[in-house]
Formats: sequence, structure tokens, C-alpha cells
Amino acid sequence: MGDIAQKAYLPFTTSQADVHPIFCTRDTATLNALASQFRVSDTTTQYQAVLNFKPDAVMIHATTSVHPEIARYFLEHGVPTFLISRWQIAMKSVKACIN
Repeated sequence: MGDIAQKAYLPFTTSQADVHPIFCTRDTATLNALASQFRVSDTTTQYQAVLNFKPDAVMIHATTSVHPEIARYFLEHGVPTFLISRWQIAMKSVKACIN
């Protein structure tokens, strides 16, 4: 999880009583540290495993180059997906996700 997520999205999101966050990152040290800091118990290192937690939606904060792959996975499983990225530089990937 990147700097913007850690400084902006996570403090706000985890402070909401009606939001049950699920953290996912391949970096186990980061995952454990952030889960402890924000008191999040549902964590995984594989984005595909997020579905096991039955999320209402996902926010993707990953390297822009992998956004299409991850977004496609969740969209194909009917999970509302939010992205914060510069997708205009990868329009073919965007179109592939929604077609």
C-alpha cells in the first residue's frame, strides 16, 4: 500500500464505524505493520483471496501497471471496484476491463 493510501485513505476509511477494511499487499512486513496500526484483522497477501472475505467493494492502490489485471479480476466477480490512477495512459487496458 502506497504513501497516499497510508496517509489519506487508510486513516479515514478505518475510522468509519460502518466500514470493515480488508488489507491486501504482497509485502508481509507492510501488511502486518498496517494491520496492527489500523487494527485490521482481515488480511491477505494475494488479491484473489480477498473474495474469501466477501467484500462489498474494493479500492485498488497498487502499481498502475497492474491495475487492469486486478480490476478485471474483481469486476469479473461482480465486485464494485474503485481505482485511483492515471488510466488515461492505458486506455486499451481500461476498455478490456469493461468489455
